[in-house]
Amino acid sequence: DLLLNSKNYVMERLIKILLVEDDKSLGKILKSYLTSKGYPTVLCCNGEEALNRFNRESFDFIIVDVLIPIIDGFSLAEKIRKSSKDIPIVFLTGVRDKEHIEAVLRLKPAGYLLKPASVDTIFDCIQRIL
Repeated sequence: DLLLNSKNYVMERLIKILLVEDDKSLGKILKSYLTSKGYPTVLCCNGEEALNRFNRESFDFIIVDVLIPIIDGFSLAEKIRKSSKDIPIVFLTGVRDKEHIEAVLRLKPAGYLLKPASVDTIFDCIQRIL
């Protein structure tokens, strides 16, 4: 996706986000917010759907919940890392126990946000990483 000015010169490429969140209401709120801030966002509700979209489309940033259906967030991040080492992955999760946090940190994410995180906090995290 490219932005064009009035003379049709390419100004910048939009950052496209893959959001993986099984809480549909939270996912819709985040997708709407991020899209309104200029980040086209694709929402997937499980890891399998997200992996299929990732393999078919180009994304610049990924936000993933840890506990999602079919393919969990850990496994999804590992699969994505095999094909794209540079894409920033931020975990957004309610998981707070030491074992899960250590497992996430071994994947070297760009960020780890605990729910409930405000949309502004998530947006600030994206801005800081990009």
